[in-house]
Amino acid sequence: MRVRPLKLLVFIIAIAPIVLLGQTNNTAPDLLRQPIDPMSVGRGGTGTANATGLTSVTLNPAHINRILQWESFYNLETFGNELNLGQSYFMTGAAYQTSQGHNFGLFLRRFNFGEFVRTGPRGEILGTSSQYEMSIGAMYGRKFGEQLEAGVHLKFLRYVVGELEDGAGNLFSIADNGWAADIGATYRGLFPQLTKSLNLPVNPELEDLRKWKGSRGLDIGITLLNAGPKLDFLDQNLEPPLPQSLRIGIAYHPIISPVFDVSLLFDYDKLLVSGFRHSLVDGITNPDPFYKAWFTGWTEENFSGSNYHFGTEINLFSVFLVQYGYLRASEQDRTNSLHTIGLGLETNFFTLHIAKWLDEYRYTASGTDAFVLGFSAGNIGL
Repeated sequence: MRVRPLKLLVFIIAIAPIVLLGQTNNTAPDLLRQPIDPMSVGRGGTGTANATGLTSVTLNPAHINRILQWESFYNLETFGNELNLGQSYFMTGAAYQTSQGHNFGLFLRRFNFGEFVRTGPRGEILGTSSQYEMSIGAMYGRKFGEQLEAGVHLKFLRYVVGELEDGAGNLFSIADNGWAADIGATYRGLFPQLTKSLNLPVNPELEDLRKWKGSRGLDIGITLLNAGPKLDFLDQNLEPPLPQSLRIGIAYHPIISPVFDVSLLFDYDKLLVSGFRHSLVDGITNPDPFYKAWFTGWTEENFSGSNYHFGTEINLFSVFLVQYGYLRASEQDRTNSLHTIGLGLETNFFTLHIAKWLDEYRYTASGTDAFVLGFSAGNIGL
């Protein structure tokens, strides 16, 4: 489709706010890298190797296996008051486990950038247009034995930038559809002798509320996220790639007891995008296909786009969670260091998590008063 220079300029102006809210290398859709899991946020963005329930399936689809019978959830991120143009970000979903141990889930994720006013040549208001990103996905997971778990997540993507007016005064939407896939696996309970077990007394009533027994030893997880073709908008030179990334995580459980458990977590997150940088500033370059970026994405100097996540979690009576995390993000020749905290309540039938950034989080429009809230319900014990 041929686009006149004026329309192309209007298009660039229209998506500028989205790019400013975007990620390394100006990938899109942005929501595929935006944190929406409070359990992970509280632990500094870790969770590839170890998480409970559905709220962490955005990090590793193998976590769908951490349910029993069924579970539903709703996560919401607030953006605070420092920069709020009417944005909202939420994710919801549900999963069901068959009697044969197969796990199926459906998920909806939407990032609303807000309503933007269109004006005429004399400043008159012509109307408003919405900008949003949306992902609708189906997930499948299964356990192989007692320790190995795997999952796959197929996602339909809808990316709406806004509306433009042609020479005849007709409006048309600037949007594109796409698809992406996540695939991941975890191996739990490696070297259980590394965990110190303490036999401490506990109230039987609290024992009955336990959502799950704490893990022992090491948990290891690996996942490939957002593998799929680039998007195609008005012009073939403006085709942002999806934020494909490889995550490798490890969780160590040094202490386990009926009163408290301690977990130490680490995630390595590498953005596998190559050949697409600062497209609206320094000129247009075409990204490599996503399957080629599995190899070329490692050749950039200093592993540009690598993030290092560190987290710790104390689980009191397997009911109350206290979390702290640290994220070191390398991005376009600069490094950001972020700190996070989180609290959680987990029972056999519902969970409630809340987490926030202690520093300004550059990946979103969030200020330091922003937080992520998550609620889940179901027969979610293990």
